[in-house]
Amino acid sequence: MLFELFVCYNNGMDNTISEVDKLYATPQGAIEMAATHFQMQLHSLLVNKFEERFQAGEVSLAALSERLGVSEERVLSVIEGTSDRSDVESSILVYARYLRALDYELSFSVAEPTKGYKFS
Repeated sequence: MLFELFVCYNNGMDNTISEVDKLYATPQGAIEMAATHFQMQLHSLLVNKFEERFQAGEVSLAALSERLGVSEERVLSVIEGTSDRSDVESSILVYARYLRALDYELSFSVAEPTKGYKFS
């Protein structure tokens, strides 16, 4: 539910106070929306980097699946976002492995939230 609401919010489907805005205004909602946003950013990063390497002819689906030691179907399901969501969301290691197999390293930064509930 949160994922679908977030997608609608980010696509600008509603200019009024949305359910997403209401969620951001609560402590638990702000936490859940932050997690959803982070997962979406990670997935988008993976897709973009795979497309870059694929378009440049630097990696194929078969090569990536071989590097990862998983089936081509598994690679496709993760990249297309059709794999079991709990499987991918539960492990940041999935993203780290896939990005490393594409010759990237995953790194993070931390910033104060730009909107929503403030705990202090």
